[in-house]
Amino acid sequence: MTVLHMFPAPVLDSCLQHGSTPVLGPVWVSKGEGFSPLGVREFLTGLIMYTAAKIKDAKRYRKQANAAAVTSDKS
Repeated sequence: MTVLHMFPAPVLDSCLQHGSTPVLGPVWVSKGEGFSPLGVREFLTGLIMYTAAKIKDAKRYRKQANAAAVTSDKS
């Protein structure tokens, strides 16, 4: 299938965007060479690592917010 425009491609959810350039997906662009899943695997591995870091940060923030709420309740 030949794609002439990228505008129909959905933009990856903003919470998963880790750069300034928006990521479109799911789309795989090729110049006609054979398909290798290595690029897809690397992209998904990076996305999983980024998401895991965001979850870790959110859990740390929630723990701090809960501790602050408990401290303020005791005052």
